[in-house]
Amino acid sequence: MVATYPGLILSLLLSTGISQAGEVQCERKEGSVNAIADDSVSLPCFFKNASDLQEPIVSWQVGVQEKAEVVHAEDRNGFQVESQNKSFLSRTSLSPSWKESGNATLQIVRLRTEDSGDYTCFIRGGDRQTQCAYLKLMVNSAFGASQPRGGPLCATIPFLFLTMVPT
Repeated sequence: MVATYPGLILSLLLSTGISQAGEVQCERKEGSVNAIADDSVSLPCFFKNASDLQEPIVSWQVGVQEKAEVVHAEDRNGFQVESQNKSFLSRTSLSPSWKESGNATLQIVRLRTEDSGDYTCFIRGGDRQTQCAYLKLMVNSAFGASQPRGGPLCATIPFLFLTMVPT
């Protein structure tokens, strides 16, 4: 005969991580996004159990590991919680309802070519942080990625003036 101890089973499940309330549940996103300088872009990041999280924080970073910089980070009250890279000041935002909807999509406006890079979305609930999105953003100039500064039009204008000068 085997005895069952419900309290023991529950404590084993909790201690092994099989069932943890308040754990971030992400809809994983990976890929690349192309955009044009001076336009805006949306970088998607979604999680499922927004209302179950204690002290949720969304943090978007660009770069990898030690070289990562904070693009945007905010808590449930909308306060910036980490030091934002100055080049992104007044250019980033999240949906005001991210705390309820789980939509932590980052909006970046007035894009610059130097905004290109690897973006990671982290969702923190309590003391747990989970990577929910990893996206490579490529921002091209309005004239195309391969257009050199000055372009062929600049070389054509002096040539026209030279051909119009009477000899």
